[in-house]
Formats: sequence, structure tokens, C-alpha cells
Amino acid sequence: MTDGLVFALLATASVACNYATRSLLPIVSHAVCADVAESCSAAQLVSDSTSAFFAGDLIAQFSAGLLVQRVSGPWLLGLSTVGWTVATLMIPAALQPSASPFGHPTLQLVRGILCGLGFPAAHAVVAAAPAEVRATALGLINSSAGIGSMLANMVIPKLLSQYGWELPFWALGCMSFSVAVALVVLSTTRRVGLMTGPSATAPNQPHSKATSGGAADYWRWLEEPLVRSLVAWMVVAAIAGQTVGGAFLPTLFIERHGVAVADLGWYTGGPPLAQVTCSPRPRFPQPPIPPKLHQLPHRSPIRGGLSCHELFRTLLTPQSI
Repeated sequence: MTDGLVFALLATASVACNYATRSLLPIVSHAVCADVAESCSAAQLVSDSTSAFFAGDLIAQFSAGLLVQRVSGPWLLGLSTVGWTVATLMIPAALQPSASPFGHPTLQLVRGILCGLGFPAAHAVVAAAPAEVRATALGLINSSAGIGSMLANMVIPKLLSQYGWELPFWALGCMSFSVAVALVVLSTTRRVGLMTGPSATAPNQPHSKATSGGAADYWRWLEEPLVRSLVAWMVVAAIAGQTVGGAFLPTLFIERHGVAVADLGWYTGGPPLAQVTCSPRPRFPQPPIPPKLHQLPHRSPIRGGLSCHELFRTLLTPQSI
């Protein structure tokens, strides 16, 4: 097994744990409110947590492009995983009645920033993988979020029926920390540099000049109608999948339909299972990228995909692992 594929497997595990921890509070919110305070509202707890988390996630998305140009993918993924793992382990203490009212939102804000770096850093790992395993690595990364969400929705309700609500935070925290340590150790033993630079791009890369990034590039990308439509659909998918579906679906089934917490996974595990089923495409051929996007017909069915691919290729600076 090549180092690139090992890094991709660890990146998949990291992003899977990342998305599993995002599902924690929506699932355990009723148990938390029943334990810590009678006046606690599960819906309000989830709302406050989600608002703080996605505020941090938004910050991460604006800074991730610059970070992956300067910090190597394995190191960025490993160090950010360490950070959000520590924040996850601190959440049970922050939810206690004696804790500061600002403690939990602050931890969720920090978690949002660090968790938001997961996918950009994982795609940087994919970009650095050897060409013969890159498609497989991309399929693994694309399915990782669904894997984490699905397992969390299936396993955590079972744990809640037998143990306290704190255990899922500690179990996922320890698992995530193990993955982060493995990433750091492997990066150290394989002599992967912490920082990237102009020399990190192989001289035979035909697109090495396009990796400079900058605000001008963002505006240039947004001139493409299909890029704008992709951005709009990604926003809609994020609101529907992560905010409405991931955060409030457990509360809806418990409060409106009387579903037992132990049976919650049968109702909320379907959407991430569909994502896992559709994501892996280890042998799906990638279309060649033309020198100029405007050479494609304006309504070409693949133009949007190529524009999105060009965007990621421009943001990510490949280096050898």
C-alpha cells in the first residue's frame, strides 16, 4: 500500500470522525436537557450550538484556500483534528449547569473553525497522492462525511440507551485523537514538510502558475455562470443536509413523532447512507481539462464540473507524499 493511499485512508477516518461529532449534540440534546436542567430546551440547545458552529465553519471556508497553499495537507489535517478533538472532549464540562453560559458556544465556534478545515485539508492530501491511487483516494474522501454521519446516527442512540450522554463525546474524542496522532506520526516519519512553498510544486506541473490564488481569481471564477450555480446549489445542499437534516431531524422525530432515542438511527441514518453509496467512484475516469475553460460550449454539460475541478486544482498546491 502506497503512502499516498495510507494518508488518504487516515484523511477519510479524520473527516468521518469530524462529521460524526457534528451529529453528537442533535442526538444527545434531549438527554442533556433531562440531566442538566428542567428549563432546558433541546431545540434551543441545538439551535445555539449549530449557529456558533457554522459561524466558525464559515470563517474556515474563507481562510482554507490560503492555508492549504502554505501548510501541507497531512499536517493541516492532523493539527486541526487535534484542535477540534480537544474542544469536543471539553463540551460535556461546558454543558454542566455550573459552567459559564459562554463556554459551550465558544467551544462550538472553535470546533466550527477547525472542523471546517477538514475537507480542504483532505483534498490537499488527495492532490498530493500518486496518480494511480488519486481517484480511489478521492472516492474515499467524498464518502467520509456520510460514513461518519451514518455511524453516529446508528451507534450513538444505542449508547444513550445504556450509558450517559457524556460517553459518546469521550469515545469519539479518543478515536479522533488517535487518528490525529497517526497523521502527525506518519507525516513525521515520511518527512512531509510542515510548510509548502513554490519549490513544493513539481516543475513538470503544467498548471503550477495557476496556484497563486488571490481575490482576483475568485472573481474570475464567479464570472462563469455554472460556477455561480454550483455555489448556489452547494449553499442549498448545506442548509438542507447539515443544518435542517443533520441538526433538527432528530429533534423532529423525537418531539413530534415520539420516536425512542434508541431507534433514532433507523430514521436519521438514511440520508448519509445514500451519500456513502453514491460517493465512491474509484475507477471513474476524469475528463481532460482544457487550457481555457471558454473553449467549451457555453451550455456544455461538463463545463460546470470542469470549472469546479479547476477551482480545486487552483487552490491546492500538489506536493509529493
